Amino acid sequence: MKNTLSLFLIAFLFLQNFTTDAQSGMALSLDDALSGGATTVAANAPMVYQESIVVSTSIPVGKGESDERVIAVNVVAQGDSNPLELTNIQFNLSGTTSLLDVENIKIYYTGESPRMSTAVLFGTASVGEGPLEVDGSQLLAEGANHFWITADLSENAQEGNVLKGEIASVTVDGQAHAVIPAGAEDGRLIILEHKLLYSGGDYGSVNYRIPAIETAADNSLIVAADARVDQPGDLPNNIDIVVRRSTDMGDTWSESLVIADFGQAGGSDPALVLDRRTGDLLCLFASHVGLFQSTPNNRIRFQVCRSQDNGQTWSAPQEFTDQIYNPSWSAAWLASGSAHQLRSGRIVGAVGVRETSANAISNFMIFSDDGGQSWGYLPNPASSIGDEAKIVGLDNGNIMMNIRNQTPDRRRIVISEDGGQSWSTPYFQEELIDPFVNGDLIRYTSVLDGFDKSRLLFSIAAHPTSRQNLTIFLSYDEGATWPVSKVINPGPSGYSSLTVLGDGTIGCFYENGEYEGYQLYFARVSLDWLTDGADSYTMPTADAERPVEDFQVEILPNPADSLFQLVFDLKEKMAIRATLLNEDGLAIKNIIDEKLSAGRHALAIDVSTLPSGAYFITMEVNGILTARKVLVLR
Repeated sequence: MKNTLSLFLIAFLFLQNFTTDAQSGMALSLDDALSGGATTVAANAPMVYQESIVVSTSIPVGKGESDERVIAVNVVAQGDSNPLELTNIQFNLSGTTSLLDVENIKIYYTGESPRMSTAVLFGTASVGEGPLEVDGSQLLAEGANHFWITADLSENAQEGNVLKGEIASVTVDGQAHAVIPAGAEDGRLIILEHKLLYSGGDYGSVNYRIPAIETAADNSLIVAADARVDQPGDLPNNIDIVVRRSTDMGDTWSESLVIADFGQAGGSDPALVLDRRTGDLLCLFASHVGLFQSTPNNRIRFQVCRSQDNGQTWSAPQEFTDQIYNPSWSAAWLASGSAHQLRSGRIVGAVGVRETSANAISNFMIFSDDGGQSWGYLPNPASSIGDEAKIVGLDNGNIMMNIRNQTPDRRRIVISEDGGQSWSTPYFQEELIDPFVNGDLIRYTSVLDGFDKSRLLFSIAAHPTSRQNLTIFLSYDEGATWPVSKVINPGPSGYSSLTVLGDGTIGCFYENGEYEGYQLYFARVSLDWLTDGADSYTMPTADAERPVEDFQVEILPNPADSLFQLVFDLKEKMAIRATLLNEDGLAIKNIIDEKLSAGRHALAIDVSTLPSGAYFITMEVNGILTARKVLVLR
């Protein structure tokens, strides 16, 4: 009994001291110890209103979309008995460029979660100028209570306009309360399409990363990504390669399809490329071993899946690891996003290589001259300091490699004038900010294909130090300068991949970091928006002049020892350009470059002085590029 009484007295004195003035040197009071001036509420105490905080978003929004977030308010309450009732929200659409873009207004209650859900409708409002309000009834829960104001966008909403709103007050138990503004003035850019394709938890995977996108021969869209099944980390882990497909320019998408599943070993970093000669789609990726765990005896592997029906079905993965490795290398992996096909038909990609057991990465070029049936690498490094990199063929025949810098700064550029056999001294592209992240580089248009201008596109999270501010850049001088750029998503953004759709609009599949790690979104924009109306996409003149859809060419005999016959039919007079290339894709003989009359033609190609081996003949007929592999055998 004595011990119990003593403990009681000690506790009583402790509490007396705890509530003394802080300046006495003892302790702060319980009330003073809480942040923001909030006070404690006993368990089962009546609920009291605390504050209302505005929540905003800056991710883009697609035309014609429904229930798109405008702005939210988080109403915070404390206490769990006698819940308070929120009955009114006053707001406006100030900052929205045009109210004609908006068709309906709805408010949804999402409880403690800041993520949008349409499960609980609070109320609706008509679109209008000035102050708007919605009456409803929602009992508050203890803690956070989110209310999202949403809009249905018109199918005719104007690309480049902004959707934005402001919240003025909320009424709780008959008392109007002002709100605490958001920290940033955010609005949502209206673009042609913006679709969430992968989010954590979808299709049984906890995380998705590493976007790739390509336009198939039938103009359908194909995306590929890492489905990181049970954790968000890189190889080696349980990671599947997954794809989705759209046949309506990104408006709707197929269900996700797993094309590579190696179990716990995993596959990662997909890159897509269309073989224009055959229409096959190739998905190139790494598997089994992590970049920094890879050794010459246990290497990160190089795999290829193939689709011959525009992405609907895919072959089992085929491994070509031995063909892209110098035996002494510790690791080699292809950068995710876009691989590239040169005019010769050669498919190329940039690999990051650990040439020794150290972690330093250099860049080399790999290639395939037979549509991905076999592969090789060129022995000279493009850059001794490198990382994920992209390749594009230039109009003058040169090859540009655009490399992720290993310190946040600018993109590292190298040029090859001999098909990748040797490379220029690296230089930094001033306009292309790089916070140490993967970007994408693709050919948009070329005068060689009948377009009015030659254009290149590049995408990256263009911020000097952090992964945010996803931006698309445009070059008119084959990558020498990048004078035009537009931000797609100003918020957290990671890897991105680009493609050109059949109508000339630009597709971007990218990592958006608004919520978990990343969500993968598809965005579609126009050249008109990208250039503020200064430039518009026009179809190549070759399309209007093309007289045949089924141009056929034969090479007889094949193989040959000294002479090939190039045989083809023309329905009318057309410009023909044909070139003989070696297996490295370098032009060694100009066969013809002139206009030929209608009818059957047979051109003799003398190869008697050439050594035995594989060669390629490319023919360009009014913008149609075709290529054939030929063998010289003696």
